[in-house]
Amino acid sequence: ARLSKAQATLMSTYMREAKYLQPSTRNVRVEIPVYNAQSNIFVLAEFSFFWTEGGSISWDYSMRGLSMDPYQGPLDTFRFVLEIFCICGLIMSFIIEARDLIIAIR
Repeated sequence: ARLSKAQATLMSTYMREAKYLQPSTRNVRVEIPVYNAQSNIFVLAEFSFFWTEGGSISWDYSMRGLSMDPYQGPLDTFRFVLEIFCICGLIMSFIIEARDLIIAIR
C-alpha cells in the first residue's frame, strides 16, 4: 500500500534525523534478505530510489533467488559432477602454483 503524505513526511524526517538522508542524497538502495521456509528459497530483494532534479522519486527493484535444494534432478546431478571437476582443477592449480612459488623462493 502507498504511504499517505503524513506517513511519507514522518519517514523522511526519521531518515534525515538518523543521517540516512542528506541534502546531497541522490539515491537510496535497500537490500532485504528473505527466506521462504515453505519453498526453501533465499531471496535478496533490492529496492533503489532515485531523486530527480524536479523533486520526483523514481524507483526500481530486483530480486535474486537461491534454491536451498540445488541437486534434485538429472541435470542437477550433471552439474554436481562438473562442479567436482572444477574443484579438482582448482586444487591441482593451487598445488602447481604453490610448488612454483617454493621453487622460486629457493
